Amino acid sequence: MLELIGALFAGFAAYLLAFALGLVLGLGRLLETEGWRWAPGARWVLGAAGATAGVGMLAVELDAARAFWAGFVLYGVLDRRFRGACTVLPALAMAGFVGWTALDGRRFFPLEILFVASGLSVADGLRARLRPVADHLPDRLALLVDREDWGWLLVASVQLAFFGWDWTLLLSIGAFHAGRRLTRRAGFQGRLRSWGLRPPIGA
Repeated sequence: MLELIGALFAGFAAYLLAFALGLVLGLGRLLETEGWRWAPGARWVLGAAGATAGVGMLAVELDAARAFWAGFVLYGVLDRRFRGACTVLPALAMAGFVGWTALDGRRFFPLEILFVASGLSVADGLRARLRPVADHLPDRLALLVDREDWGWLLVASVQLAFFGWDWTLLLSIGAFHAGRRLTRRAGFQGRLRSWGLRPPIGA
C-alpha cells in the first residue's frame, strides 16, 4: 500500500514539475525567439525556476524518464533550441543532474539517450514535412501533425517497450506539452500582458 501511495505521489509530482518546466520553456520561446519583452533579469529568474522544476522532475522519476529527458536535452543542443537563460539554465541543470546520478552509481544509458535524441529529430522532421499538407487532411490527422506531443509519446513508447517501462514518463510528457501549449493561447498571452510582458511591436 505504501509503495502504491509513493508511486502515485511520484507521478503527481512529476506531472506538476513537468508542467512547470513546459511553461517556463514556452515563456522562454516567447522571450528568446518571438521578441517578447519583460523586466530586466526576468529571463534568469525563469531559467532558475525551470532548472529547479527540471531537476525536481528527474529526481522523482525512474531511469527511463531520466534517459528520455537527457535525450531531449541532447536533441535541443544539436537542434540549437536553447538560446538564452530561460532555456539554457534548465538544460544545463538537467544534464548535470543526469551526469551526477551516473557518477553516484546510478545506471547510465547512452544508447537510450541517443535513441531518444534521434527519435525526436525524426519526429520533428516528419512534422515539418507534413505541415504544408495538414490543411488537406482530416481533422484528426491534421491535429497529429500540429501537435508535437504525439511524436514525443511515440518515441517514448518505443523507448519504454525496449528499455523498460515507466508510466510517469508518459504522464510528464503530456504535462510538459500542456504547459508549452498554454503559452501559445491568446487568452493566456493576454494575461501575460497584464503581468508586464510586452509582445513584439506590431503584434
